[in-house]
Amino acid sequence: MKISKVLLWIVNIAMLVSVVIFISFIIVQEVYAPIEKSQRDRNLEGALSMTEYRTLSSRFYDLNYFFIYKEGEVLIDGYMISTEKIQKRFDYVNATKANFLEVKTANGEVFMPNVSETFSVPITVERIGFFNNLARLLMFASWLFFFIQLVWLRKLIKNTVDGKFFEKANVGVFTKLAILYIALPIVIVVVDGFVYNLIMPDGLSLPDGYQIVTKDSGFQYQYLFVGLMLLLISQAFKQGLKLRKEQELTI
Repeated sequence: MKISKVLLWIVNIAMLVSVVIFISFIIVQEVYAPIEKSQRDRNLEGALSMTEYRTLSSRFYDLNYFFIYKEGEVLIDGYMISTEKIQKRFDYVNATKANFLEVKTANGEVFMPNVSETFSVPITVERIGFFNNLARLLMFASWLFFFIQLVWLRKLIKNTVDGKFFEKANVGVFTKLAILYIALPIVIVVVDGFVYNLIMPDGLSLPDGYQIVTKDSGFQYQYLFVGLMLLLISQAFKQGLKLRKEQELTI
């Protein structure tokens, strides 16, 4: 029983911390550093160089803003979007010297392939608002998924502290958690496909030294396994509840 009370306190603290973190994130993104307002007019008079980088990361993609000014020239001033599902691969067969990085060492200069897998797709200012709001929606959904689990877990632990084990409420908690985890991998696959179709531009081509690689995110079987285990526990508690009621009627 003491362990259950400790777990209850831990869950309560976790719920409070998650709410504080989520509110803090909203304040930072909306008030102090909204990424959609990063592109603006700058006073570059007398400046030798100036750089600015901002990012908004979600489970499915990263939204970035780059500004680089050097030697009187703006090298980049725009928004980029990247995802693990779309990557670039170094093409060793068709690569030329221009595709290699020149690296200086104590023994001289050497060339190395630029094998970074990150591939960023430029997006227009008109679309930044859409992707920004979509990222916020996905992050809220991820936070809500975590918070709902804490709420249901708290209810389960609270019933345990009160000595209520084989109760209909506990069966309901395990059943809802099972449905949540069984549905989660399906939702991830659907959202991954939706985001891919949004990000991947038509007519995309890279220099001869690189290739576009589409990485299959794969079906998250571990969530399905957890969901099935929770469903099994739910049925066990349901059977225990039935036996308890039969025992009460017998007495």
